[in-house]
Amino acid sequence: LLNAGNGAVNFAVADGSVFFLFASEFSAVFAQPGASFSVTATFADGTSASATVILSIIPTISSVSPSFAVQGASLTVTVTGTNFQAGASASFGPGITVSSTTVVSSTQLSVTLAIGATATMGPRDVTVSNPNSQSAVRPGGFTVAPPSATISLAFLGKLRDKVGSASAAFSADGALDGSFRVTVEPGSGARTVTRLELRHPASGGAWDTDSASPSWALGTAASLDGALLNAGNGAVNFAVADGSVFFLFASEFSAVFAQPGAIFSVTATFADGTSASATVSLPPPTTISLAFLGKLRDKVGSASAAFSADGALDGSFRVTVEPGSGARTVTRLELRHPASGGAWDTDSASPSWALGTAASLDGALLNAGNGAVNFAVADGSVFFLFASEFNAVFAPGASFSVTATFADGSVATVPTTIP
Repeated sequence: LLNAGNGAVNFAVADGSVFFLFASEFSAVFAQPGASFSVTATFADGTSASATVILSIIPTISSVSPSFAVQGASLTVTVTGTNFQAGASASFGPGITVSSTTVVSSTQLSVTLAIGATATMGPRDVTVSNPNSQSAVRPGGFTVAPPSATISLAFLGKLRDKVGSASAAFSADGALDGSFRVTVEPGSGARTVTRLELRHPASGGAWDTDSASPSWALGTAASLDGALLNAGNGAVNFAVADGSVFFLFASEFSAVFAQPGAIFSVTATFADGTSASATVSLPPPTTISLAFLGKLRDKVGSASAAFSADGALDGSFRVTVEPGSGARTVTRLELRHPASGGAWDTDSASPSWALGTAASLDGALLNAGNGAVNFAVADGSVFFLFASEFNAVFAPGASFSVTATFADGSVATVPTTIP
């Protein structure tokens, strides 16, 4: 301070220079926008000079509502605060277009805005600017959230053994589990899954990722054969990309996975606090028909692993997946001639002879090297079987049966008699 002990001043000022004054607050006068103050300076030559100043009106922001919205949304936001002047404008950062700002009162703005489909997600600052060039910023006052997630659920069958029939049984127990595929539908954005629950409302069956709950263990993995993503206590915390899939495994409960028409629902909870649910109904029973076409093609040989031509025409059959059976995935086939004991199948490790299968009479075999099959069939579609001759069984009046096993664990068997 340039003041003497008694407050007196006597100091030189150059032409064009500045100096500063300090005054204690009095009745909150320095917090009153528009308040007028005047100062008078007396100089050593006996002259004096005066000046006045009016405090600027500085806006403040106390709240923004709603304080978040998803990419691509258009909405009206209410900004609450103080000292909003006519002509005030609002800004929500890059990727958000403000089409209008209406000053409802000195304490409220109504802001119409549109969030770009590619606007950066996360919190951003909200700024209100008055015509007097004064502005206020509310850090992180508005958040661009990811779009609402949608998921779909598909039952694949009892395919893998990953969990057991208890709340903390997050390991194999020797029995195949109901296996489901969950798809994070495109447009849902990348997410982090923090909880999963599967329910079968009709029986009260429930499976989840919390070993502390009474529900049975619900395993999850990135693929059918991948390691479980569950922690030791069943908890999950894993990222999923937009459009990606993951898999669920639930131990059998009261034969619910063998009930055509059974309805299951899954709920996924995400790290951002949102959740998404989906349901699936188990497909109806599959019915198939079998027709003997003759000895038309050479595809297999007379041994259990002979899944290649041997120079002799094979008994050729057409299998029809009857309409109403739904789309299926075939995982095993067996042909039998009960009168002779003849048997052909798609397992080279069994004593039965090779049973080839193809999508058409002249198509390549769908069997793997060991004879195994895993191929999709549409509702109402057909596929073909090829079996090497055995004791001249492919003759008029001979009866055969075929059994098809599907990925959902169901089985269909049908007989036919050669005309």
